[in-house]
Amino acid sequence: RERSLGLCLRCHLEGEVVDPDMRIGEDLLEHLSPTLLDDAARIDPYGRPVELVYDGLPFLASRCAAEGEMTCTTCHDAHGSPHRGMMHEDAGSPRLCASCHPEIAATARAHSHHRADAPGGRCVDCHMPGLVIERGHGVVTDHSISIPRFGARGDRVAENACVWCHAGRRGAPEGVPPVSVDALEARHAAWWPEAREPAPWMKVIARAREGIPDAKDAAALAALIDDPSAPRVYRATAPRILAWMGDDARATLLAAARAEDSLVRREAVGALEELRGEDVDAALRAALDDPSWPVRSRAARAALAGWARLKENESLHEPVLRALVADAEAVPDDDRRWFRLGAAREITGDTIGAIEAYARQVALDPFAHAIRRHLETLREAQGDE
Repeated sequence: RERSLGLCLRCHLEGEVVDPDMRIGEDLLEHLSPTLLDDAARIDPYGRPVELVYDGLPFLASRCAAEGEMTCTTCHDAHGSPHRGMMHEDAGSPRLCASCHPEIAATARAHSHHRADAPGGRCVDCHMPGLVIERGHGVVTDHSISIPRFGARGDRVAENACVWCHAGRRGAPEGVPPVSVDALEARHAAWWPEAREPAPWMKVIARAREGIPDAKDAAALAALIDDPSAPRVYRATAPRILAWMGDDARATLLAAARAEDSLVRREAVGALEELRGEDVDAALRAALDDPSWPVRSRAARAALAGWARLKENESLHEPVLRALVADAEAVPDDDRRWFRLGAAREITGDTIGAIEAYARQVALDPFAHAIRRHLETLREAQGDE
C-alpha cells in the first residue's frame, strides 16, 4: 500500500522536495516536506481544500485512507481508462464505494434520501462534492471523502455538500431546488441523527487554528502527537501549532523531537527554532545526527534561524554545514538553499565558501539585489575582482 501511495503522491502531494532521489517503495515523506493542516491559506482543519492544492493532503487526512486503507488505485487507473479522471468506473457508479460499503450501497435510496437518478443520489454527490476555491474562481473535488457537516468550526472552513448543491454554488448540478441553510441543517439532523462527529484530532486542530492554543489545547495537541490512530499529517501538524505557544510548549516539543515517526520528529525539530536554551541546542545537535535525512535538514535550518544560535554554539558548526551542503546539492536549482549555506559559512568564518554559495544563489535569483550587493562587498574584502 505504501509503495502504491508513494508512486502517485510523489507528484500529487503539495510540499517542498527535500530529496528528489526517491526509489519506489521508500517512504515518500522522507523525500518531501508536505503542506500540513496548519496552513489556513490552503486547507481547512478537516483536510478540505480552500485554495488550489494537489489532492494528496486531503486524501492523507481522509478516514477512508487512514482507517479504510484506501489507495489512489482503488478508484483510478494510472494506465488510463475510458472514464473521466481515469476512473475504473464512471464517477457516478456506486460500485466504487460498494467495495468497502456494501451495506450502504444496498440501501442507497434510504441512506441518501435522494433518488438514485437525481443529484444527491450518488455517493460522490455528498461525500466527494465540489469545493469552491480561489474565492469562487474554481472548483475541486473533495478528496478528504468526508461527510456533510453543519456547525464545523475553524478559521476557514470549506462549504459542505448540502449547501454547495442547494445554494447553487459554482459547479453544482443544475435544476436543484434552492433550500435555506437553516432548513438544510434541520433535514440533515433529522435524516442522519447518528452522523459521525469530526474526529478528536480534527477538533483540536480546528480550535487551535482559531487562536493561540490554551493549556487545554496544548494537552490535546500533545496527546495527538502520541496517537497512533491519527493520520500522520494530523500528528505532524501538532508541533507546528504548538510552536505558536513558545516556551509553554517547550517540554512537549522536546519530547516530540524524539518521536518514533520521522515526520513528527521533523516538524518538532523545526518548531524548536524560536526557542533558546541548552536543552534546545542539545536537541538540535542530536537531530543533526538523526537517521532521517529530512530531520537532519530541518535541524540545520532551525539551528541557523536568526543567526544567533549558530554564532554562539560552535559545536553546531560542523554538523549544520554538513547538512546544508547536502541540502543545497540535493536540489541545486533552489536559490534559498544556497542562501542558507552562504549565511552559515559566513557565520562560521568561511568567507570564500560563503562567496561561492551566494554566487550560486544570485545566479538563480535575479531579484536577490541585497545579496548581490553583499556578495560584492565580500569579494572586495577578499580582493577578488
